[in-house]
Amino acid sequence: MNRSRRLAQLKRLVAMGSFRTQGELADALAGAGWAVTQSSISRDIRALGLEKVDGIYSVPADLDLAANPEAEIALPWGHIRSLVSAGETMLVLRTAVATAQQVAAAIDAASWDGVAGTIAGDDTVFIATTSRLAADEASQRLRAYAGLVDRRRN
Repeated sequence: MNRSRRLAQLKRLVAMGSFRTQGELADALAGAGWAVTQSSISRDIRALGLEKVDGIYSVPADLDLAANPEAEIALPWGHIRSLVSAGETMLVLRTAVATAQQVAAAIDAASWDGVAGTIAGDDTVFIATTSRLAADEASQRLRAYAGLVDRRRN
């Protein structure tokens, strides 16, 4: 099972439950079949930007795309610096320093059709897609949101 699916599961759990500690989150994920550690939970919380409201973890409004699909446009696309194709089904996205995980979490939270998942470093995000068409669609969407020019078409 991959990280993007675990993040999606964690986001769903937090949106539906009342979790006060990382231990409670770990137990809930374990109950859903995920093997997690406290350190992985901590990284996942950071990646999703989860907040504590009145002592309970919650999904920030800008990541609650199920309730408000238009919120996708307000996600951290301004951090994107460049986007290149890396083969038929892989995209490489360069971001501002220290923002790649935030951008990757936003892509994962958006749950776009054809995007299998992301891997983020400090300023680079790898985006795996299920087909060339899915890669093209994700590329067009990201370029539009980030205000990038597609040099292949000019």
